[in-house]
This record gives sequence, C-alpha cells and structure tokens, in this order.
Amino acid sequence: MESMLETQVEALDSGSESSIEAKGVNDSGFTMIELSVVLLVIGILVAAALLGYNSFVNGGKIAATKTEIEKLIETAHNYAQANAGQVGGTYNGLTAYASGGYVAGSTTMLPSSYTTQGVLNPYGGYGTIATGTNTNQFTLSETGLSTDGCTAILNAYSSHGTGTCAGGTLSLTMN
Repeated sequence: MESMLETQVEALDSGSESSIEAKGVNDSGFTMIELSVVLLVIGILVAAALLGYNSFVNGGKIAATKTEIEKLIETAHNYAQANAGQVGGTYNGLTAYASGGYVAGSTTMLPSSYTTQGVLNPYGGYGTIATGTNTNQFTLSETGLSTDGCTAILNAYSSHGTGTCAGGTLSLTMN
C-alpha cells in the first residue's frame, strides 16, 4: 500500500509543473501589490487634479464677483453724481433707491440684474449697496463668499475704503 501511495505522490510531483502549464497558468501578469501601487498613483493624480480644478473655479468666482463689485461701485458713484449737493449727503437715499431692485425707467442706474435681494454672485450670495453710516459714504456688501474668496476680494479693495470679512460676508465702506 505504501509503495502505491509513493508512486502516486511521485507521479503528482513530477507532473505538477507540466499539468499547470498545460492548463495555461503561468507567471506572467500583475501581482496584487503592483495593481495596488498603480491604483495608489492614480488616486494621488486624481486628488491633485481636483485641487487644481477647485483652485481654478474659485479664481473664476473671485474674478466674477470683482466684476459685479465694480458695477455696484459705479452705480453708487453715479447715484452720488446725480444727487450731488443734496441735503443730507450725496449717498442719502441710496438704500431706498436700491432696495426695490432694478425697475426699467425708474432705477436705471442699477445694473439690470439687481433684484430686491441685490446682485447674485457666483457663490450663491448677493451683492448690495446702501447708504453708509455717514451719508457721504456708501456700504457695499457681498454674502455667501468662501473664506478664501472673501479675503482675496477684501485685499483687492482695501485701498478703496475700510472693510471687514466675517462668516462669508464682505462689508466695504467707501467714499
């Protein structure tokens, strides 16, 4: 019995390589470690691309918000010119003027996109203008900004007046 078992084991041992090759199994291909490394590298590249994309999108939002701010500053200055020398200061009544939003024929100094909430900015908030605490000044506010966006915009307009940035809301007081 032992000799028959030994013969079968020897036959299996000697034929194991040829039987595996005969079935088409070989050593070529990727190991699990190699596949894991490739997936890790792909993951790192995707993460880097997403960071770059988000930075690009935020830069676009900042630029678009600055464009809207420029329109609001121009609107406030046009209002001041039209009301120069009025009793109470040049920006007196600006809040009431802007609060109704753009109405063709009556509030033509406001951008046509100005609603009762203000001008929608790319962040989903609104930009508004109002009479400042001193009626010879006006206040411009932007809501819904990201922290980075708020800081970048505040820095861009810091030479135009005083401002604060808190909780995603930018407030600028200008002459």
